[in-house]
Amino acid sequence: MKWFSRVSKLILALLFAYSVPYIFAQTFSVLDTFTGANGANPSQSNLLDIGGTLYGTTYYGGSFNAGTVLP
Repeated sequence: MKWFSRVSKLILALLFAYSVPYIFAQTFSVLDTFTGANGANPSQSNLLDIGGTLYGTTYYGGSFNAGTVLP
């Protein structure tokens, strides 16, 4: 039984060692800046549609200051 626990620990260590570069290899960028005309006070989470378009909503701003939906 000790052999199994040593092997499983080794496998977990190897999986972790190989996955760390992929976990931290992320870059972030600003997609939009809210100026009031295109919305203000972002709300809720973003939504990704099947075509890959990212949507977000705001509470205020837009034509009637009633919020916007931004693609």
